[in-house]
Amino acid sequence: QSCYTACYRRPMPNQETRALLLRRGEFVTVEIPGAVSTSLVGITRAGDIAGYYGSADGREHGFTLSGGRFTTIDYPGFEMTRPIGINEKGEMVGMIYNRTGDTRHRGCFLSGGQFTLIDYPEPNLMICLFHINDNSDSYGHWQDAAGIRHGLIWSKGKLTSFDVPGASQTAIDAG
Repeated sequence: QSCYTACYRRPMPNQETRALLLRRGEFVTVEIPGAVSTSLVGITRAGDIAGYYGSADGREHGFTLSGGRFTTIDYPGFEMTRPIGINEKGEMVGMIYNRTGDTRHRGCFLSGGQFTLIDYPEPNLMICLFHINDNSDSYGHWQDAAGIRHGLIWSKGKLTSFDVPGASQTAIDAG
């Protein structure tokens, strides 16, 4: 079985961000037509990729790249859609937000073309889900109104918040 790794490099001033895929020891540039930036952030064992790209109008669009087929993903009503984790079933998690108005980052889940909004019930500034396993369980973190981050598990439609004892914050990142 081939080994794949998704990565990207930051641009120098006035250059586009280019996404790079390391496949079988070779770097391949992944370019999205019309994109001003591209980030590859999730990849399955089969090589299906989740990511997001920026367009000239300042919006961010999610996408999948599977079997050479590129599909744009936009959560209705939000300017920014960032899929971050993808599992072997093609289900994705990540975050969505707007640049103006209510700018809170919310979690999202996409399965079979259907979106689910994931929002923590108490006042919060941000929710981000980074990883999803093949049982559709996900983890990430949320940030309360005071700016403190807390760990978060989303499983079978239920959110569970947790904090590492003695830590000032608990932030679970992609991994």
